[in-house]
Amino acid sequence: MPKSSQGPRDCTGKSLLLQQLRNFRKEASQPLANEASKQVLRGEGMSQDLESLEEMGTLKIRRKRYLRVRGEANKVTSRWLVRSDSQRGSPPLPSHVRHGVDPSRENQKETEDALRSGSAPGPPLNKAAESPRTEESVRELSQKEKQMKEKHRRQRLQEQLERLQPQHSVTGKQPMAEKTPVLFHPETSYLPAVNVLPSADSASGEMHLMTIWLSSCGQVATCGQHSGRFPDTVLTAASTYHALVTWLLSLVSPLKVKGGPSVPFQVLGLQQVWREDGLALYACLIPTDDSPAQNPTKIRKHKAKDDLRGTSIFYQQISTYLSHTWLSSVIWWHGELTSHLQSQLYPLLPEIPVVRLSCITAVNPDPKAVEKAFAMPAGFYWQTVETDEKYFPHSSDIGASTDLDTEVAVVLLFETLLRTPVAVHHTLQLILRAGLDICGLRLLYPQHSVLLSSTDKLPSAYAPEAGKVPPVLALGVRGPNARSALQDIIGPSDPQLARMTDGSSINAIYCRSHAEPLAYLPHTDSRVHRELCLYFGGRACWEEVLLAGVQNPACKYNKTRPQSPVCNRATVDQERADLQDMAPSRPPATLVSTTKGDVIVVVSPAVPPHAYGDVISVCSQRGFTLQGIKQQRLSPKRAIMLSMTASQVAVFCPNKISSATERSSREDLPDEPRLHCLILLLRKENAGHHVPALVRGLMKELAERGLLGELRSSLPPSAELGSAWGIHVAPYTDSLLQTLGGNLSAVPDLGMVPLDLLCRRSYASDPEMEQVVILTLVGKEALKSAGHLLCHILRPGCQKQPPNSEGLDPGFELLSLKWLPRLTRSQAKEVSPFEVGDTCWQRSLNMLMSSPALVCALRRVNAFGVLAETLKKLRLLGDKQRMGTGDLQRVMALTPETAFRQAALFFSDKELVADCTRRPAGKYLPPAGRGARAEGAETRRGHAESLFAYMQAGAQLLCTVLLIKPGVWARSLAKILRKLVLEKFSLVGMKHISLKPDIVLGFLCSEAKQEPAILEAHSSYLTSGSSLVLCLQRENAVKKLVDLLGPEDPTLAHTLDPCLWRAQYGTSSVQNGFYGSGSYHAAVRDTKLFFPEGLCGADCLVLKEEEIENMQRDPVVQPEHGKRRRVVRRETRRQLGSRGTEQQQSLDRPLLDTLCQTTCLILPGITLRGSEHPPCLGLLDQLIGRDFTVTGIRLTVLDKAQAHLVSETLSSEGRSVSAMHSLLDGACLVVAAQRDNAVICFDSLLDSGHRQKQAVQDCMRHLLYPQTEKQAEELLCCLFDSLTSNSFYRLEIQDS
Repeated sequence: MPKSSQGPRDCTGKSLLLQQLRNFRKEASQPLANEASKQVLRGEGMSQDLESLEEMGTLKIRRKRYLRVRGEANKVTSRWLVRSDSQRGSPPLPSHVRHGVDPSRENQKETEDALRSGSAPGPPLNKAAESPRTEESVRELSQKEKQMKEKHRRQRLQEQLERLQPQHSVTGKQPMAEKTPVLFHPETSYLPAVNVLPSADSASGEMHLMTIWLSSCGQVATCGQHSGRFPDTVLTAASTYHALVTWLLSLVSPLKVKGGPSVPFQVLGLQQVWREDGLALYACLIPTDDSPAQNPTKIRKHKAKDDLRGTSIFYQQISTYLSHTWLSSVIWWHGELTSHLQSQLYPLLPEIPVVRLSCITAVNPDPKAVEKAFAMPAGFYWQTVETDEKYFPHSSDIGASTDLDTEVAVVLLFETLLRTPVAVHHTLQLILRAGLDICGLRLLYPQHSVLLSSTDKLPSAYAPEAGKVPPVLALGVRGPNARSALQDIIGPSDPQLARMTDGSSINAIYCRSHAEPLAYLPHTDSRVHRELCLYFGGRACWEEVLLAGVQNPACKYNKTRPQSPVCNRATVDQERADLQDMAPSRPPATLVSTTKGDVIVVVSPAVPPHAYGDVISVCSQRGFTLQGIKQQRLSPKRAIMLSMTASQVAVFCPNKISSATERSSREDLPDEPRLHCLILLLRKENAGHHVPALVRGLMKELAERGLLGELRSSLPPSAELGSAWGIHVAPYTDSLLQTLGGNLSAVPDLGMVPLDLLCRRSYASDPEMEQVVILTLVGKEALKSAGHLLCHILRPGCQKQPPNSEGLDPGFELLSLKWLPRLTRSQAKEVSPFEVGDTCWQRSLNMLMSSPALVCALRRVNAFGVLAETLKKLRLLGDKQRMGTGDLQRVMALTPETAFRQAALFFSDKELVADCTRRPAGKYLPPAGRGARAEGAETRRGHAESLFAYMQAGAQLLCTVLLIKPGVWARSLAKILRKLVLEKFSLVGMKHISLKPDIVLGFLCSEAKQEPAILEAHSSYLTSGSSLVLCLQRENAVKKLVDLLGPEDPTLAHTLDPCLWRAQYGTSSVQNGFYGSGSYHAAVRDTKLFFPEGLCGADCLVLKEEEIENMQRDPVVQPEHGKRRRVVRRETRRQLGSRGTEQQQSLDRPLLDTLCQTTCLILPGITLRGSEHPPCLGLLDQLIGRDFTVTGIRLTVLDKAQAHLVSETLSSEGRSVSAMHSLLDGACLVVAAQRDNAVICFDSLLDSGHRQKQAVQDCMRHLLYPQTEKQAEELLCCLFDSLTSNSFYRLEIQDS
């Protein structure tokens, strides 16, 4: 074995074993007698060598892998020996794998046995069949061993790079941005670097370096120094970057477009790189083919400026061209680009500044400058560059303010796209509009095989037979959902499909054939990482694996991460010492991120609050994280400090009081316009760069949702609805935030909250009334979807839900919003849905105190029930159901008391702003401050509504008017009154009336007044008979009555709910049975119209402010009037059926003349009182059931003289004293009823089985009624001034 003399230390034990095995097979074919002794000696030497190699192997590789490889080698040997013995008829050898046996000694024993068995006679060994197979297995094992060693080495390198990854920005002001992994790939990082310049033969001659300094990704540094307002300067700097990149790409020699302006140079290389001196865009310039500057050493001798003396002709040509050329003059495709962008709603048009190219570019004539910018190998790390943007330090931690949707995407733009400058510029503009950063840009000259490793769909120009491969532009894009956003920008690869699905995409506009793609876009995480490492990452090699791309570990801002437990400390220390020698400074970075900054966004008061969900949603989708939110009135002084123009101040600071003419014409709407703006503090990486796109994105979303109507009405007719009227953005500064009131997340001091405010035990809990509920969203995931959730809550109509029967928007009213970086312990205790004894209680507190939260105050009818149902539906639609503390992402207050306590902890009374213009039930309630009075506080007209007082006191008692139309109430009076009692209405006014045409016009809708035929139908029906008008009182009375009646069309009402009153009693939109006051203002108007004398015992605080008084005495009951009135019989009468059909009946029949009588019944106040079944209802039901016809009814209040007069009329009964006392006990119900023998047989008519009912018996004990016809006539003349049209009698006044 001649090669074994080299020593075992040059290779591993496993490889030496395999070498010995191959030598053994070769020598086995020789005469066994001559080789037996050699094999024995060789086996003994092998045993000694293997023992020493085993000790060496345990220090080099892991024990398990070593034993496994040795075992596989032994198995190969044993299989060959078993086959040899089986051919000779000897028994098979036992297995060599046994516990406690040294593998090296087993190998020696097997070798000796094989030699001895080979000396015995037997059939010859078939080496031709076995030897190739064995050698193939050995080669496979050797190859596998090499692969495992290489894989392990590369894994160690990756771990080493990750330990040295920078943890802070370039100067340590902020932590490293998220989603910035090490640019190392086990395969592509070992490939040759992709060329950033073409081959040397095509790049001969003079080369100069053009530098364009950048303040951040996609932002030219010097362009923002000119005067202008904030987002305009940012847009100008971004537009300058896009214009310069597109212009320089149009000058690349293989891509140069004919027809453009003449330029004395062409571009050879272009890339965006960060170095120690900053972030810049570098371009390699060479002379054009027809340029006279062929000799780089030739110097001009004529007179020139001092700074050009001693320079080459080519450099002088470049300097002269840049100093005399405007940027706008080289962007010759600007008009075509604008036409493409203007097809969108609120487009983000490029703002090309009027600036010379020499002001924004710098050219270095040093030949080494190009080599330094383009020949330096790229590093393995991202770098986070810093901007001048500031952030609020007392909000969430800057390192924790991460966007969960941040992604990095890469796209390769092919020659088919790069040849069209307008297409390149259009792509860059759409990337900016989508809220993405260009984190990397490199013009590359890859080999055809490199491109094929990325994609096999290449344009024909990149085919090998085409000759020289054109360059490609590699773009790294960073931002929220970058991959899907970039895919939307590029569009489907098939141009026909792109034009059908997305006509504004790049492929739809510029792609001509599916076989000639414009770009390649990887989609999966692994492919994106591979392409980033291939085109932007560093390269590793055998000799100097870390010479390029290793972060200097001695840098104070980039400390190493904790070491992996599998690494040896001595090895790591040695590696660190080597790195300090090899990496004295940070290498260039071709991928960069940007530090985070804050901006202040102000939303105009003309944008309705129910659109705030859309505003928050758009901000979240564009990567802005919420750091504060508040509703606040802006004064003109504050608006000016926010850099608003005078025209903006008029929109953002509206006048408080509207004109009297406007109030009178819109009496159903609030008197004052909305005054509060929405102020948001937002944070994002490179925030200022994305402000112009954010503003236009917000306006586009609001316009598509139809939410800019109020903003349009607030502007002058000639003004254009621009984005400046709805959204204003200012960069964050400490002084500006103090101008707006300081920290937007400030909460009331618990020491300033009155104790009695939290100790009240009465709260608004009726689900039929408006309720205030608190919803808390906790955690980054919940805040990311907060805008989408608020859209569901505030505008359920946008989800195509059917409206209710009144056509109202069933959404919530947004009272206030507050963002908190985390909850305090006291706040977490109130928010947590778990009780103190629950197992999840402490864990819920820890989660609530460690996560940001958004607290929402909402109001609507049945708020708790509706919000719980909404959250349940959202979970069923796709939200993941979680157990335990996972349910804390959306926590709502479960009771009115809990909601009140939470509101007191998070909001002050001034921060709870009622939205009268979008309040779902606002038209049914009095204006803010009218009748709403806290205890001990003065009630004054126009005072702002106190939401805390509302939450404690609940809804106010209100009055509304119900008109029962002719033909409906006479036979259904008792049934209708019983329904009103069951709905908790109190009767404070009732009387029958005969409507006149001018009164009918007062409560008809505008649509009915415009149609003469409909107006005539209403007027003739309502004046055809007597109607019954009632004034009803209860909490939320107006809306409750509207809900009971239903739509005016009985057919529609029956479709919605057959139990609606108009569905039961109506036959058509004219004869629909009822009229109810449709709003609070209509209720006040109707009350004054039908009850000018006042109401009976109404207890509404708003009545005094509306100048509606309670009745003190009956204006009808007058001694002199009673003596002048007399009862006369009608010759004919009009009778309406239950459905309103008019019938005239003759009254000359002798039987009716003789038997028909009209009696007068007086029901004292004691019979009218009762929570569920007042006694009077049983009596009225009994009367109608016994064929009595109600011909007159009034609810009245008698004073002492009037009660004495009535009691004197009934004095023959001998109970005048008791009658007088009962008449003075509150309001009395007076009823005129006719029937045959109604007076003289009244007792016998009611003396039946129904009289045994307790309600009727109670009512009969207090009922006052006449015993004779004379008393009946006197009571009728005293208590009524008219009877209904279907009565046999009428009242007339005698001449004195």
